[in-house]
Amino acid sequence: MLKGTLRGKWAFQPFQTASLPSKISVSYQPYRCSPNSIPPVKSDAKVIQPTFSVGAEASGLSDKEKLRLDMLSLKKVQNVTWKDFSDLTKFKLSALNTWVAATGYFMTNKCLYADMSHVGLFLIAVQMSAMSSQAMNQAIEVEHDKKMKRTSHRPLPLGKFTPSQATAISWGLLGASNVLLYSLFGWQAGAVANAIFSSYIWIYTPMKRTSEANTIWGSLVGAIVPYLGWFAGGGSALSMSPFFLCSFIFAWQFPHFYGILWTYKDDYKRGGFKMLEDPIKAARHSKLAVAGYLASTIGLICTGDISIYSSIPAGYAYWKYGWKPAVEFEKNPSLENAKKMKYTSYWPFTVFMLSVILGIIQRVYIHEYHQEVLPEEAKKETTPAKVEEVQVDIKSA
Repeated sequence: MLKGTLRGKWAFQPFQTASLPSKISVSYQPYRCSPNSIPPVKSDAKVIQPTFSVGAEASGLSDKEKLRLDMLSLKKVQNVTWKDFSDLTKFKLSALNTWVAATGYFMTNKCLYADMSHVGLFLIAVQMSAMSSQAMNQAIEVEHDKKMKRTSHRPLPLGKFTPSQATAISWGLLGASNVLLYSLFGWQAGAVANAIFSSYIWIYTPMKRTSEANTIWGSLVGAIVPYLGWFAGGGSALSMSPFFLCSFIFAWQFPHFYGILWTYKDDYKRGGFKMLEDPIKAARHSKLAVAGYLASTIGLICTGDISIYSSIPAGYAYWKYGWKPAVEFEKNPSLENAKKMKYTSYWPFTVFMLSVILGIIQRVYIHEYHQEVLPEEAKKETTPAKVEEVQVDIKSA
């Protein structure tokens, strides 16, 4: 009887365990052994629900995406790597900026007599200047980047850096860049670098949230980069060569950016940026940009910076990878056509820049040919004539 009574009194319950003294109260305790007459232990612990920090702007996101963004915002500042620093300063994009500036530098034929250490210091200075702009931009827009799926993985939204740290990094890079530019490459190069930084940070960045004309201003800021290299190489402000190079960079940014804009259009709205909303106008701007490609190329052919033979592949690239994607986007402004316009825009840029580089190489070769080969032949032919002229002058005197 006693055995049966105990068996009924202390029956084994599969989802409960013995109650042990503990400071931690839990609401779910599997395999608890307790008398049948005693109700299951209820805990005062509250179930913690995840709180989403993405704001009301993210109401269109799924719960899974909201949770992902919230987990990103809760990451601690730790284990900062080179990749984090590279993402903060957009090292790859800054390197593209440096390439454009270096092209303007070599267009002055500076490569004919500049040593590699001088060139290397110029590239380092330009790279640091571009990286400083990107770091400052992210420090200013960190709250907006948190709301956008495209930018939520950047170092500042993840908490890898604080805005104050990013600002300090930006000023440090800009200061080091100015020391090199002003001391080695002249005040004009330093002035252009600071003008780019100031225009990008204090005009273009806030304009993105106030006016859709920010695309025009941003393209203008990015277009004057070749002048940084041109002045560093000792070029004249009256020359047309850097102007045509800048005009191509200005035109190229429109189809490229509009492709990015329509690919992440909803993201830009969540971030609070005011962008162009008419796809037909964007497509027409992109077609006008192709006309700018042609005009810039013809201008550089006239100045002798591009060979006329380079215009053939350039013209084909402009038509196939510039004009056709813009026309297709105008007919159907879909996500697929927006991505196509974005990625194909790299081809006209690459072909154009390679044409300019080939023109520089050709001029270097001709210069070396005239300096090393032709002067030797010219000495044999012209020296006697010059001696006779000097003798005649002496007799007449």
